[in-house]
Amino acid sequence: MAENRPHRNTVAGRTPSGHRRPTPAAALTRSPELVDAACRGVDPELFFPERRTTGDRGEQMAAHDAKSICRTCPARTPCLVVSIARGEWEGIWGGHTPGERRALVRDAVALRHDVRATVQALEHGTRFPPRPGDFLAVVHELTILGWGSERIGHVLGLDPDTVVRARARAGAAAAVLAAMGPGYRSEPAAA
Repeated sequence: MAENRPHRNTVAGRTPSGHRRPTPAAALTRSPELVDAACRGVDPELFFPERRTTGDRGEQMAAHDAKSICRTCPARTPCLVVSIARGEWEGIWGGHTPGERRALVRDAVALRHDVRATVQALEHGTRFPPRPGDFLAVVHELTILGWGSERIGHVLGLDPDTVVRARARAGAAAAVLAAMGPGYRSEPAAA
């Protein structure tokens, strides 16, 4: 596996074994949203902590340094969207680690589930838990309809804190879907 890791001494964006080398976000100047990225002028290796450290704890601390730069960046969302669209699954992009980006993509896919029938049943007073794969989309749709966390928790049999966390995940996934463009549904299902 070590031969698949990108190396500093590569040419034309490829590793010696021919694999594509990840590109730091600030290098993507073709995208006007990234021109003012906070990572400009920062060593790109900072954003690839898995190359600099060993062990989960070391990677977490190195990722924290990169994320602190991302938190101040005006190009955070476009950077995140570019990384997902390009399939950049290494490094810190838009303030997210590879695992966090994968989870965000899973959440975005879940939001695209058609949950109209479930939402309509809940609006008409039926109380039941949605299918596990539909949970996030149902919470998102009910939130868009103006339901509060306690009401959603009541009809789904959940505590409000669980609903608040689900709403935050759904909101982040919806923001990514909206930034990805019109091919991605982030608005509520038609009733």
